[in-house]
Amino acid sequence: MLDILHGGEYFGNLKALGSESYAETAVCHTEACILQISSEDFEGILKRHPDTTIKVLSAVGRRLEESRELVRQLSTYTVEQRIASMLLRLANKLGEAQEAGTLIQLPFSRQDLAAMTGATIETVSRIMSRLAADSMIRSGRKWVAVTDRQGLEDLIREPAVN
Repeated sequence: MLDILHGGEYFGNLKALGSESYAETAVCHTEACILQISSEDFEGILKRHPDTTIKVLSAVGRRLEESRELVRQLSTYTVEQRIASMLLRLANKLGEAQEAGTLIQLPFSRQDLAAMTGATIETVSRIMSRLAADSMIRSGRKWVAVTDRQGLEDLIREPAVN
């Protein structure tokens, strides 16, 4: 699993920008309305509407930067740092601010979190339990609340121990 998307985000390759094949699969975990546009129609829109082209390039640039950051984290962060970073990313992207913290209410499992961080389910469970014991998060069935954002950020900044 590479990402969890929310309303308004695109997925797929952009043939107009050089992608010839599509190697990813998307799965809906909630009800969704998916819109599709053919490569030819999309290319026509880009040619006729330069403002749209700039917005698309900006979105592609953000995705590229996110991909670079993910590769950096997978190669330099400890598993605990990767999980903390992913929880913060999901909180920023999909979280709902509440009095006790930021609620991430999604139908995603520890297995999904493991796939997103390059970890095993057992390791994710152990680290999530430790983060909960340290009062950085609370979790339940299909939800996680980030209760100590600063604690997770500090954990990410700790030098990795080899």
